[in-house]
Amino acid sequence: FERRANDLFYPASNTKILTSIAALKQLGADFQYETSVHAVPDKVINGTLNGDVYMIFRGDPSLTSQDIMKLLSALKTQGIHTINGN
Repeated sequence: FERRANDLFYPASNTKILTSIAALKQLGADFQYETSVHAVPDKVINGTLNGDVYMIFRGDPSLTSQDIMKLLSALKTQGIHTINGN
């Protein structure tokens, strides 16, 4: 079986190496993705947020649903126990 046997392609491993080098140069060795949760503090009354919660995602490919649950749990540490909003 042959499919495009005579076509030339960039080797995937070389492309990955060059992409990694470019990312390291542009972002730096200490780069970390940041995902954050935001709400308007003025709308919190007695532990109830009367407004929306916003999650800002910045492209972390390793972000899991457990990570999102941890972010939402952080709202509790800020005294928010109920959300009347989205």
